[in-house]
Amino acid sequence: MSMVVKTLVNGKHIIFSKYNLSKEVRNMLYELRIYHVNPGKMQALHERFRDHVIDLFSKHGMKITHYWEAIHELNNRLYYVEHDNMESRNLNYERFRNDPEWIEVKRISEMYGPLLNNQESIFMKNAAFSRTNKTGQ
Repeated sequence: MSMVVKTLVNGKHIIFSKYNLSKEVRNMLYELRIYHVNPGKMQALHERFRDHVIDLFSKHGMKITHYWEAIHELNNRLYYVEHDNMESRNLNYERFRNDPEWIEVKRISEMYGPLLNNQESIFMKNAAFSRTNKTGQ
């Protein structure tokens, strides 16, 4: 019998699955980050990601797998980040936030006000019936 457990941790949904998965698949953590962008700041956010953030994330061990912009919420930007587990996620973000290059990029890009109004994270794990689990990818 399979079971999915959803819980709230610090106001965020975390989904845990109980299945017979490999340890690597079981531990993989997917983070959906939702940025609520301040009006008129989307282009600056795009430029910051394109010119700096993608490389900085890679430098700090964070793999972004997809980017989206919401169709109906024009000021929303979404992306997935893959992490080995919650501990490595937290460590990687701490390193990123303390990176002198990031601190300077953020300072310059927000000289005329913050780009984001709010940011949300939803944490997920693979379900046993995911095609990723069946193909071993």
